[in-house]
Amino acid sequence: MKHLQTLTEREFNTNETLQLLKASGPVFWSWGVSEIINYNNEGLLLRVKGHHHSGWVFIILQWNDTYRVHYLNQRYNVKDSASEIYFDMLVNEIDTRVEKIEDYK
Repeated sequence: MKHLQTLTEREFNTNETLQLLKASGPVFWSWGVSEIINYNNEGLLLRVKGHHHSGWVFIILQWNDTYRVHYLNQRYNVKDSASEIYFDMLVNEIDTRVEKIEDYK
């Protein structure tokens, strides 16, 4: 997990970001979140078990005040990433990569 430090950019209030995610209600919990870790106030780690991705979601705040999300396997290796995500797009970005199925209404 120590190599995650190379993925971070700056400190931010991870609790604020977590509150934003949880405000989506059932969408957040549909990701199968089983563990939440504040990584040195520089990242928010969520262990998820979704339809599309099972492993870790690592959320960081970039220098330009947008988020970058890394999708990690169980050993914390990066499988995919997305950047330049504004706060109002964060839930949809993660949901699309972790759980969202178009057939759900």
